[in-house]
Amino acid sequence: MIYSNQELLHKFDKSLHYICFVVFLNKKVKVSHQQQTRFAYRMSKGNASLAYLHPKTKEGANRPHMHILIGLREQDVTPYIENVFSLFEANNQKQRFENLDSENVQTNLRDWRGMFLYISNEWNARQAEWRFMRPHCERDKCVTAT
Repeated sequence: MIYSNQELLHKFDKSLHYICFVVFLNKKVKVSHQQQTRFAYRMSKGNASLAYLHPKTKEGANRPHMHILIGLREQDVTPYIENVFSLFEANNQKQRFENLDSENVQTNLRDWRGMFLYISNEWNARQAEWRFMRPHCERDKCVTAT
Protein backbone atom coordinates (compact mmCIF):
# COMPACT_ATOMS: atom_id res chain seq x y z
CA MET A 1 0.00 0.00 0.00
CA ILE A 2 1.31 3.45 -0.92
CA TYR A 3 0.81 6.28 1.58
CA SER A 4 1.30 9.99 1.08
CA ASN A 5 3.91 11.72 3.23
CA GLN A 6 1.22 13.21 5.47
CA GLU A 7 -0.46 9.81 5.93
CA LEU A 8 2.88 8.26 6.87
CA LEU A 9 3.65 11.10 9.26
CA HIS A 10 0.23 10.75 10.88
CA LYS A 11 0.88 7.03 11.51
CA PHE A 12 4.09 7.73 13.47
CA ASP A 13 3.98 7.98 17.26
CA LYS A 14 4.58 11.66 18.06
CA SER A 15 5.17 11.05 21.77
CA LEU A 16 8.51 9.33 21.12
CA HIS A 17 11.99 10.89 21.09
CA TYR A 18 13.72 10.46 17.75
CA ILE A 19 17.35 9.92 16.80
CA CYS A 20 18.75 9.43 13.33
CA PHE A 21 21.89 7.94 11.86
CA VAL A 22 23.41 7.12 8.50
CA VAL A 23 25.37 3.94 7.75
CA PHE A 24 27.39 3.40 4.60
CA LEU A 25 27.43 0.04 2.86
CA ASN A 26 30.77 -1.71 2.55
CA LYS A 27 31.83 -1.61 -1.11
CA LYS A 28 33.41 -5.06 -0.90
CA VAL A 29 30.27 -6.86 0.28
CA LYS A 30 26.90 -7.17 -1.48
CA VAL A 31 24.14 -6.55 1.04
CA SER A 32 20.78 -8.09 0.14
CA HIS A 33 17.44 -6.43 0.85
CA GLN A 34 16.72 -9.06 3.50
CA GLN A 35 20.04 -8.34 5.25
CA GLN A 36 19.28 -4.61 5.20
CA THR A 37 15.83 -5.26 6.65
CA ARG A 38 17.25 -7.43 9.42
CA PHE A 39 19.91 -4.83 10.20
CA ALA A 40 17.36 -1.99 10.47
CA TYR A 41 15.07 -4.18 12.59
CA ARG A 42 17.87 -5.17 14.97
CA MET A 43 19.15 -1.60 15.27
CA SER A 44 15.64 -0.43 16.20
CA LYS A 45 15.42 -2.93 19.08
CA GLY A 46 11.63 -3.10 18.66
CA ASN A 47 11.21 0.67 18.70
CA ALA A 48 9.40 2.73 16.09
CA SER A 49 11.66 3.12 13.09
CA LEU A 50 11.94 4.16 9.48
CA ALA A 51 14.81 3.32 7.13
CA TYR A 52 15.63 3.92 3.50
CA LEU A 53 18.50 2.65 1.36
CA HIS A 54 19.89 5.54 -0.65
CA PRO A 55 21.41 3.72 -3.63
CA LYS A 56 24.46 4.87 -5.53
CA THR A 57 23.54 7.58 -8.01
CA LYS A 58 24.08 7.05 -11.72
CA GLU A 59 26.78 9.71 -11.66
CA GLY A 60 28.41 7.96 -8.70
CA ALA A 61 28.14 11.10 -6.56
CA ASN A 62 26.77 9.27 -3.51
CA ARG A 63 28.05 6.12 -1.91
CA PRO A 64 25.22 3.69 -1.10
CA HIS A 65 24.01 4.40 2.42
CA MET A 66 21.04 3.87 4.67
CA HIS A 67 19.16 6.51 6.67
CA ILE A 68 17.64 5.12 9.87
CA LEU A 69 15.22 7.10 12.06
CA ILE A 70 14.38 5.53 15.42
CA GLY A 71 11.72 6.60 17.92
CA LEU A 72 12.42 5.78 21.56
CA ARG A 73 10.39 6.08 24.73
CA GLU A 74 11.82 8.74 27.05
CA GLN A 75 13.31 6.24 29.51
CA ASP A 76 15.04 4.36 26.66
CA VAL A 77 16.82 7.32 25.03
CA THR A 78 19.94 7.55 27.22
CA PRO A 79 20.63 3.78 27.38
CA TYR A 80 20.18 3.48 23.60
CA ILE A 81 22.51 6.40 22.84
CA GLU A 82 25.13 5.10 25.27
CA ASN A 83 25.10 1.72 23.54
CA VAL A 84 24.46 2.60 19.89
CA PHE A 85 28.06 1.91 18.80
CA SER A 86 28.25 -1.47 20.56
CA LEU A 87 24.81 -2.34 19.14
CA PHE A 88 26.09 -1.41 15.68
CA GLU A 89 29.19 -3.61 16.11
CA ALA A 90 27.08 -6.54 17.31
CA ASN A 91 24.85 -6.27 14.22
CA ASN A 92 27.72 -5.70 11.79
CA GLN A 93 29.93 -8.69 12.55
CA LYS A 94 30.08 -9.65 8.88
CA GLN A 95 31.26 -6.12 7.98
CA ARG A 96 28.38 -5.43 5.59
CA PHE A 97 28.50 -1.78 6.61
CA GLU A 98 31.38 0.62 7.16
CA ASN A 99 32.11 1.63 10.75
CA LEU A 100 29.54 3.95 12.27
CA ASP A 101 30.95 7.47 12.52
CA SER A 102 29.81 9.70 15.37
CA GLU A 103 29.32 12.53 12.83
CA ASN A 104 26.55 10.45 11.27
CA VAL A 105 24.55 10.04 14.48
CA GLN A 106 22.07 12.78 15.39
CA THR A 107 20.94 12.26 18.96
CA ASN A 108 19.31 15.64 19.55
CA LEU A 109 17.00 15.54 16.57
CA ARG A 110 14.82 18.62 16.98
CA ASP A 111 13.16 18.31 13.59
CA TRP A 112 12.36 14.60 13.36
CA ARG A 113 9.41 15.40 11.10
CA GLY A 114 11.83 17.04 8.66
CA MET A 115 14.03 13.94 8.62
CA PHE A 116 10.94 11.75 8.29
CA LEU A 117 9.72 13.78 5.31
CA TYR A 118 13.21 13.74 3.75
CA ILE A 119 13.27 9.94 3.95
CA SER A 120 9.69 9.51 2.72
CA ASN A 121 10.27 12.02 -0.10
CA GLU A 122 13.19 9.85 -1.19
CA TRP A 123 10.79 6.90 -1.32
CA ASN A 124 8.46 8.77 -3.63
CA ALA A 125 11.07 10.50 -5.78
CA ARG A 126 13.25 7.50 -6.40
CA GLN A 127 10.74 4.65 -6.22
CA ALA A 128 12.86 3.22 -3.47
CA GLU A 129 14.61 -0.07 -3.97
CA TRP A 130 14.16 -0.79 -0.32
CA ARG A 131 12.47 0.63 2.74
CA PHE A 132 11.50 -0.44 6.25
CA MET A 133 8.88 1.09 8.52
CA ARG A 134 7.41 0.35 11.93
CA PRO A 135 5.31 3.38 12.97
CA HIS A 136 4.81 2.44 16.62
CA CYS A 137 6.97 1.04 19.37
CA GLU A 138 6.16 -2.60 20.07
CA ARG A 139 5.25 -1.74 23.65
CA ASP A 140 5.58 -5.26 25.04
CA LYS A 141 8.83 -5.97 23.23
CA CYS A 142 10.55 -2.58 23.59
CA VAL A 143 13.94 -3.08 25.13
CA THR A 144 16.92 -0.82 25.43
CA ALA A 145 20.19 -1.57 23.67
CA THR A 146 22.47 -3.89 25.58
